[in-house]
Amino acid sequence: MPHYDHMNRAKYTTVAGDRQIDDTSVERSSMRTRMNRTMVRSIRAHLMAASIVATGIDAVVVVLMFVFGVDESTFETTGFRIAVVAAIVIATALTRLFALVAYRLALRERGSDAIKGEARHVHPGCRFRALVSLHLCFAGATTNRGAAERRFI
Repeated sequence: MPHYDHMNRAKYTTVAGDRQIDDTSVERSSMRTRMNRTMVRSIRAHLMAASIVATGIDAVVVVLMFVFGVDESTFETTGFRIAVVAAIVIATALTRLFALVAYRLALRERGSDAIKGEARHVHPGCRFRALVSLHLCFAGATTNRGAAERRFI
């Protein structure tokens, strides 16, 4: 049974023969590493893109079943499930790639340079505004609309 010291590190006492060994390098299991906000935003954007792709695949399956009469057992196979997971991963990666290309084109057109982690605002006249905003979400960047100094992309 562990005992905790003043820095919340677990002290495990092991009896080896007639002597005791204290291990203070083991941390408490309830102390977890927290993700920073950038990582949370990035994961959230990737999950949102993947869920949109999965919804699209689901819609295609429903159309195939009810309009074209494809048997339901076709969509229950392991091969189909692996193909769906691969399609979701590939579509999410392609979406991220297209968003990155749009972001770089917007930077080239506006002549501004990217500083990671700084609040960004997409210029209203940007041709690829939606994709640039999506790239910022994928990168975990904040888009603070109330900032005093606005840097348009």
